[in-house]
Amino acid sequence: MLKMENCTIYCKVQIDEIEVVRTRLSILNPQKVEVSDGKVECTVESSVVRISRMVFEQRADRFSKLCADTMNYFRSKRDSNESGVVRVLAHLEDTNAVLGVVADPSFDRIAMLPELIGFLAFEFQGLIFNGTEMLDRNGEVIA
Repeated sequence: MLKMENCTIYCKVQIDEIEVVRTRLSILNPQKVEVSDGKVECTVESSVVRISRMVFEQRADRFSKLCADTMNYFRSKRDSNESGVVRVLAHLEDTNAVLGVVADPSFDRIAMLPELIGFLAFEFQGLIFNGTEMLDRNGEVIA
């Protein structure tokens, strides 16, 4: 079960515009959705979730650094779950976009945040990093 307010989704699917993510938010029946500067902000019953998109632009950009740092983190965990770490590293190698999800603490209770995160991970072939573990779209720990 996904329980978190913030996470990073490493996506295999290329997400050229944040508008693609905005269209997926209709499952929440939001009161307001604002798109600006590569970010989308969705309001449901006065609670807000913000989703930002990052893609490769050039060598050593923020996207490249984030992916490399995450790979190094999981390489250091190799002893704990070899097959899971190998799966995560392979996925990170194939990552074409990263979605950062940050929600108000009350958003989970109101708007099905775990379902939204799992849905985005499914739609964009992503794995979910909660800061310590990499999860599949169902919230099962991979590594």
